[in-house]
Amino acid sequence: MAYHARPLCYVQRDWIRLALKKLQRLPSFDRDATIRVSFDGTVLTMRCDKTVIAMSADGSPWPQEYEIRVGALQPLPTRLMRDPG
Repeated sequence: MAYHARPLCYVQRDWIRLALKKLQRLPSFDRDATIRVSFDGTVLTMRCDKTVIAMSADGSPWPQEYEIRVGALQPLPTRLMRDPG
């Protein structure tokens, strides 16, 4: 039951790949830096330092903002290699 209640959203593969590559190319790129990720039900937002990347997404709004380490994004997760349909 908790598995189905977890926060998630669906973003087109091309958009998320572009966003992650942009974050990896930041001049202040540091593997230990954090990215704050939030989702309001229609827009997925990623923030790292002064850079903000927003993209259209589908799903239910998340109850809070989450943080992930930039280093966790290298290499890009293989699940991004395929669209969910």
